[in-house]
Amino acid sequence: MIAIPSSKENPIPDLTMPIKPTLPILFLLFLSHTVMAEIGTPYQKLSKTDFVKFFNIHEVGRETSEAGSTLINLKPGGFKQHIDIQISIDASGVIRSASLRIDRSWLGDHRTINRLGSDLVKSFLATFSPQKDLSRVTPLIQAIWNSKGTRDRVVRLKGNPEPPSARGQALEGLETFMGNRASYTLSLSSATLSLNNGPLDGRQRLQCEVRSLSPTKSAD
Repeated sequence: MIAIPSSKENPIPDLTMPIKPTLPILFLLFLSHTVMAEIGTPYQKLSKTDFVKFFNIHEVGRETSEAGSTLINLKPGGFKQHIDIQISIDASGVIRSASLRIDRSWLGDHRTINRLGSDLVKSFLATFSPQKDLSRVTPLIQAIWNSKGTRDRVVRLKGNPEPPSARGQALEGLETFMGNRASYTLSLSSATLSLNNGPLDGRQRLQCEVRSLSPTKSAD
């Protein structure tokens, strides 16, 4: 991961950094040893995740409905004006949905992609997706992490091969992440993962969301 600094906002980082080769097995092993706050688990677990620690995620407000559900607003340590995170929890404190909204002007598109943004999105998806479905979500996560725009120059270390091209569902998700498609949806065992481009909060944004299929069913 690339940590978002908690100090004064910095310019978009250098896009010429090398991209690591795709290693499906090692990547899955890494995810299996990472603390996650998947849909259906207690909100308190989120503070222990690498997602929160690396990006300095912190709570900035919350609203509780009459039904007892609570919408929690969070921000990263840096680039706050471009990024919004919302977590919905039920009356028992269990996560029911997680949403990440990023300004497209900051994230970039098919021409050039902000590597900090791709790191944030892939980490968000890895953290909140049901662990039992990681084998299905991993191709999309890898595709986003290896993504580059047509104008981006990528310098690869000697011996590091070009990562394989995304295919099938992962390609559709990648195209949405890059801004070439309006939306993408992946149905999982206990949640729905979606990516959507469009006007949100008065500006063009990419919204990534993982939402529980059942308001009462918890993850195993």
